[in-house]
Amino acid sequence: MIIFPNAKINLGLQITGKRTDGYHTLETLFYPIPLEDALEILPNTHKGVGDIFSIAGTTPDCSLEENLVTKALSLMRKKTDIPPVKIALYKNIPMGAGMGGGSADAAFTLKLLRDMFAPRMEEDVLFEMALQLGADCPFFLYNKPCLGRGIGEKLTPLDDISLAGYHIAIVKPEISISTAEAFRGLKHIGKHSQPLSSLIRKPLPEWHGLISNDFEESLFPEYPRLKELKQLLYNQGAVYASMTGSGSALYGLFREKPVLAKKLFNDCFLWQTAL
Repeated sequence: MIIFPNAKINLGLQITGKRTDGYHTLETLFYPIPLEDALEILPNTHKGVGDIFSIAGTTPDCSLEENLVTKALSLMRKKTDIPPVKIALYKNIPMGAGMGGGSADAAFTLKLLRDMFAPRMEEDVLFEMALQLGADCPFFLYNKPCLGRGIGEKLTPLDDISLAGYHIAIVKPEISISTAEAFRGLKHIGKHSQPLSSLIRKPLPEWHGLISNDFEESLFPEYPRLKELKQLLYNQGAVYASMTGSGSALYGLFREKPVLAKKLFNDCFLWQTAL
């Protein structure tokens, strides 16, 4: 069976506090976008051979044991019997970008293994395993617009939030930012003047100047190219532009299909589509 794990963007990201265990609490709006990896899982019928795992495309910079797809398989094996499998992953979602590519791969692995080998498994068991793999993994089990609170795991689906009719452009320079680095440099932690849950209800053209990603304040001075790219998206006609998550990708939302001056983004991964 083959499925296509998709990326996400964050519509606003407010860091609201820090827990005693070191994790930060936040409020954000997770929104799925159709930038996809490809994941195929098949039973391995060759006797005496265990699991076979292959990766192509943008190869993750981690060992096989650290890959979230492998970890998802290990977690599922603790819950149900799974025979040796062949897993093929094609990576298209950029890494270190804040678009949840690894988390999506892990969540979709859980869903596909459940469908193949444990169709009666309860959803809450699946969510528990997803949370063990990463704070934003549970979102990809919903895979619809969700308000995220806590460390991102407290999800409230918002079916009335839609970017349908807009066009999106993603630009990601050759900069990768780890989650640890992003949180380490935070400038603002705590209550905001207006919660994101109320700001997100305003018309999208009003978001500019109202809805922000708190990581920009610390990462833009460290990586001036990110600030420059955000302004370039506005210069190219974006109604709203922002960094997504804690990574180095930025997105612009446009009323019509943008004709981007590619020479301005020649150091970037560049992707665009209608939503």
